[in-house]
Amino acid sequence: MRILAVATALFFITNCSEDEPFGVEEVISSISISYPLEGFMVSGKSIVSVVVITNSKVDSILYKIENVEEKRFENKKETAAFDFGDRSKYKHGEEYTLVVKWWGGEGTFSDTSLFIVEDNRTVRITSRDGIDLFNSVPTYLPDSTRIIAQSRRTGNMELFSIRIHFTREYDLNLSHNPSSEIMPFYWAAKSKLIYSSNREGNYQLYLLDLITEEVDTLTSDNGIASFFPSGSNSGNLLVYEREEEGDSDIWMINMTNTLSAPLLQREGSDGHPSFSPDDATLIFHSNFNGRFDIWTMPSAGGDPELLVDWDSDEKNPVWSPDGNFIAFTSNRAGNDDVWLYRLSDGYAVQLTSNSADEDFAAFHPSVPEILFSAFIDGNYDIFRLSDIYKSF
Repeated sequence: MRILAVATALFFITNCSEDEPFGVEEVISSISISYPLEGFMVSGKSIVSVVVITNSKVDSILYKIENVEEKRFENKKETAAFDFGDRSKYKHGEEYTLVVKWWGGEGTFSDTSLFIVEDNRTVRITSRDGIDLFNSVPTYLPDSTRIIAQSRRTGNMELFSIRIHFTREYDLNLSHNPSSEIMPFYWAAKSKLIYSSNREGNYQLYLLDLITEEVDTLTSDNGIASFFPSGSNSGNLLVYEREEEGDSDIWMINMTNTLSAPLLQREGSDGHPSFSPDDATLIFHSNFNGRFDIWTMPSAGGDPELLVDWDSDEKNPVWSPDGNFIAFTSNRAGNDDVWLYRLSDGYAVQLTSNSADEDFAAFHPSVPEILFSAFIDGNYDIFRLSDIYKSF
């Protein structure tokens, strides 16, 4: 018996909408194999071989769909799961040719289909309704269903708790203050929120208990602004960026007595410090050498060391929970994007490549994803990017 040629097609099943320029978080991909109506017999092993052809290069991947023994296909379709494996070899939005080969006991047949790979790892969290709402600087809460971010949606900058799987009607205003509250950092060790506010005239640091709503003042320096707080994982120390007359230095607060002291004072702007998971090292940005680079230094004090020294500006670094990576913002590719940097060998991957500016990455505490802000259609909004280690 001769097996007739088999028609194949590749489908991407997503929830993508025009309002979500980055796509959605999950994708289900499959090959649908249509058999002739009269049916036929297949014995032995049946395998689908996939060949991706692009830019005059051919990548062959073998996917074993099923082993069959004297199985009869009649008046029906068989759909098999299809996994692209390493999706990093495919570029977002580029068209590829898929060559599918099907063979059984009496011959080999093939068909082709065009497909476009969409980056379905990114989800918009905040709405772009309105202009200049400035939804930005996100930080995770421990239940991972909510984040805290700054937003101008009430007229002045305030802090909101946002349920990331729902619409904005579920957002909770944490500030309710006519002043501006910005740059939140959820301090997991104390189950409290640190942030900067200008309620007393210039920006100072405050500690908010999310349960009792009690607020403690951490800094009160007249004429001096305090930004970008970051708490240690032990809960004993807090570092921040302290700005005076255009010059920024890194200061530390000992939480046992709430006394603050300089940790790094030198020419230029040093700021946005972040603790390593073991609290031994700080990472921060600095334009000490003329442009912004990424630096490290012992959290107990000591000489700073240059870590990332590209011919571009790198800012706002944060440490991954496992201590193996850092994420930061770089304009190396022409505009601000979020990059992921492996500390063991300096290998870096560009995580975002939209024409918009992306900034303020924040790691999820337990799964491989980050939050970041992106300037889309005249407004900053917050997005979640999953599977961030796929290219390592």
